[in-house]
Amino acid sequence: MREDEIMTEVWTNRDKLTAHYHHNLNELVAALQQSAEQRGAQLVDRRQPGKKQAVADTNNAPTTLN
Repeated sequence: MREDEIMTEVWTNRDKLTAHYHHNLNELVAALQQSAEQRGAQLVDRRQPGKKQAVADTNNAPTTLN
């Protein structure tokens, strides 16, 4: 199978980024939130008002696949 140069670059950059934040998702999210706040970026909520959003129920998920 041929190696995809673009995906290799994406994975390399992902690995560098996560390593910078000690592979800790909470640290990474906090840094992204701080960066967005410093730039004055606003989160865009594309949910439609009044429309019920689907939520996954993991409590009743099957434990085995058939």
